[in-house]
Amino acid sequence: LHSLFEESSKKMENILNLPQECSCWCFGDFEYSFQPDGKVMRFMAVLDIATLQPVTQMTSFVYKSDISYEEQAMMLFDYACFHPVRKHSRRPYYVRLFNTPEARGVVLDVTKFGVNFVNFETSVEITLNMLTQENHVWFRRCFNCGLRGTPDMFIPCSQCKAVMYCDQECQMESWKTRHKTWCKKFRTYMKME
Repeated sequence: LHSLFEESSKKMENILNLPQECSCWCFGDFEYSFQPDGKVMRFMAVLDIATLQPVTQMTSFVYKSDISYEEQAMMLFDYACFHPVRKHSRRPYYVRLFNTPEARGVVLDVTKFGVNFVNFETSVEITLNMLTQENHVWFRRCFNCGLRGTPDMFIPCSQCKAVMYCDQECQMESWKTRHKTWCKKFRTYMKME
């Protein structure tokens, strides 16, 4: 586990170059003290706050005495950016921590990656509202699944160039269900532009 995080930490500088998804990742911790040696372990996971789904399948399980809360969260952040459960590597627009005793007073320095840290004192409802506000004009939306992110996260339809997809899987699904009917009309419209 530790070697996976060390490998991922070598890529830290590449996070800023990743596409950015309009999402908020929430890091949460739980403690387990039933270790034979008496040490307390900290288990940490990261969820997408809007869907409550795991961002990555990797979780972090370490001795509290070996690593700080902030270091563990940053390593998990780094790993999650490069190994998400769905789609391709990306970074979130917001990051926050669950309101747990150990998280109080911790601030993750993610601004160097173009990511905003949301204090846990900001309610989940306000955070979700921040995500849904349409003031993120530079975000695009996948025509199929609705995923929002920066333009570099998407590929246009190869025929009409009018709609964007987050990956080929969404493009193929959309083609089968609805886009095939509209593609020619979109292409005609785009030529008029």
